[in-house]
Amino acid sequence: MWYTPRMKQVQSSVDKREIEWQFDAMDTAPVVRWLAQHAKGDGLTAKPDRVRQLVDTYFDTVDWRFHRAGYSIRVRRWGRRFEASLKAFGEAENGKRDRREFTQPLSKLEELRTASGAVADRMRALAGEQELIPLFTITTSRKPYNVADNGQVVGEVVVDESLVASCDGSQRQRIQRVEVEVEDAEYAGVRAWVEDLRESCGLRVAGLAKYHVGLSVVGLHPAPLPEFGSLAIAKDGTIGEVASAVLRKHLGSLLAHEAGARLGDDPEDLHDMRVATRRLRAALSLFSDILALRAQRVREELRWLGHALGEVRDLDVQIEQLHAWRDESAERQKDLTPLHAVLERQRNEARQRMLAVLDSDRYRKLVGSITSMFDRGPVPVIDAGQVPVLEAAPDLLTKRYRRFRKAGDAITPASPSEEFHELRKRGKRLRYALEFFGDVYGKSTKEMVAPLITMQDILGAHQDAYVAVARLRELSTTEGDQLPSSTAFAMGEIAERYAQQTAELRSQFPDAYQALQGRRWQRLRRRMKEGRP
Repeated sequence: MWYTPRMKQVQSSVDKREIEWQFDAMDTAPVVRWLAQHAKGDGLTAKPDRVRQLVDTYFDTVDWRFHRAGYSIRVRRWGRRFEASLKAFGEAENGKRDRREFTQPLSKLEELRTASGAVADRMRALAGEQELIPLFTITTSRKPYNVADNGQVVGEVVVDESLVASCDGSQRQRIQRVEVEVEDAEYAGVRAWVEDLRESCGLRVAGLAKYHVGLSVVGLHPAPLPEFGSLAIAKDGTIGEVASAVLRKHLGSLLAHEAGARLGDDPEDLHDMRVATRRLRAALSLFSDILALRAQRVREELRWLGHALGEVRDLDVQIEQLHAWRDESAERQKDLTPLHAVLERQRNEARQRMLAVLDSDRYRKLVGSITSMFDRGPVPVIDAGQVPVLEAAPDLLTKRYRRFRKAGDAITPASPSEEFHELRKRGKRLRYALEFFGDVYGKSTKEMVAPLITMQDILGAHQDAYVAVARLRELSTTEGDQLPSSTAFAMGEIAERYAQQTAELRSQFPDAYQALQGRRWQRLRRRMKEGRP
């Protein structure tokens, strides 16, 4: 694989994996001499390129959305050209960083808000309506060297002399750094060469990336996520204290995953944010009899938020399954590519609706309503919230279990998918309730949760297949005229696969459901009875 020098990546948007070593240097002169000695000869060579003058400005929003997502955003100017970069923080190991980087050319700085590309699209998704605020600048005189192996460029060494400064120039610090960037395929071949460079020139492993050095120099400290109080649950506490700890935990999870859900590169961030939404709703329902009225008002708003997240999540699941089927053969890939394009378009449209929800006043009020409940300590509860948890929990868990069993006992092999889905929802409520009291009853709740997860996986896959078939039917009606006949035929095969998958999942259900009856529940009942005052 040919290596593309970083300063030549401005022709188009780039999404790549960046692998580089970063070293601090007390003096760069020995490095320049060492590289000159390796300009010719056998093995790896380092050929100097022209010196460049760079001005990098780093940005974030007022609430540090990029930092919370694990990225820095930078606009680089050299001459009349601009380049925007979005870099993951990545963990440093002996000076080597392995991280994801997006790069995009700009004709001017203001274009970042309106352009389309790997950086601009993500910037708008993450920042929403927030303005980008400049944090600091790094002005660099860069001496680049192309590293080649038998004439083929495999990497780049840069010798940087930089000035880190606050935007008003009041804080300034000079740093000297040597960076070696390579392609993944060439990593093993240059490792010894890099180590020789480090030892020969007395270089020190850079503990911080330039972004974090800049934050330190100008004295900026990214605001952490709000902390709402203790998450500890004590056996001798009250039911109100348990409710407070549970709500704090899952509100924190919702806010922690918002940045990743906005960015959209890792589907798990969206999944985790959606799960946090569900757990909050489950907690508000479980503890409804002890929470003050204003705590209950947000439950329906969480349903609205969950719907926006779920629409994207369902498409993520279907696209992931389609990828697996496309890879089975070249012919299958050709037939399913048009369907994949339709699903990707629908996902992009669903993401735009989701981002509109996250940017809305309604969402801001929802988050404000929940967070304000913890401004003055525990979540507000009525007198019933002062009851000991060991007295209140058995009734709450028994109620959830009976509702679950009522729905489960009614299931037959011929039951419609809606009944399986209803059981899935009741199973989730039971599972969440058991997990909420995990620190109170310990092993007894874990014994119930494990088979519940197994059953949930079966019912979740069953529901995913049901939703996917419904979407295929809808697409056959709305998009059928636009799709090739081979794709329409492949869609029929996929629907049949989902039907077979559904039948297999239904056959697994009785054993999974049986595991939740009898001894496990009886042991938990005894534990609750023994602990009850």
